Amino acid sequence: MSTVIKSSFLRTPLTLTDENGRTVGVSLRGERTTICGSFNRTGLLDAVQSELGVRLVPDDAIVIDKADLPPVSSGDGTRGATRSFLLWDSDTYDSLMADARALIALAEHRKVHPPVDEAQVKALARLIDVQDPDVIARAILRSGKVTVTL
Repeated sequence: MSTVIKSSFLRTPLTLTDENGRTVGVSLRGERTTICGSFNRTGLLDAVQSELGVRLVPDDAIVIDKADLPPVSSGDGTRGATRSFLLWDSDTYDSLMADARALIALAEHRKVHPPVDEAQVKALARLIDVQDPDVIARAILRSGKVTVTL
């Protein structure tokens, strides 16, 4: 199998050929000159990833774009994305993939917003003299910019 890449500068296209699964043939064939060579497949793919800033994944990998993740709403004990671990006959591939995206969204949310230490909430609440100090203490601690020494 070969892939031809047209150049925006040269009239001669670049041809890539998988020679044997381990090497890739690269050639530039012009009217008078041909330049060709064989390269180690792993080395070539590593160079593509490194130089072009892309990540190559196996063709059987499941890749989920972060833009496809549902929003996560935070509040007292509620969340926007939900999860279940039981497989029902009514579950479809699409519904399970939606659950997978929701779980990844929760993981990404948790990474940015770790849980608040409830002992710190109580300690800070005792220092704040307002109607509902737990709510204020929880919000302050969630910011990650305050730690209370117990």
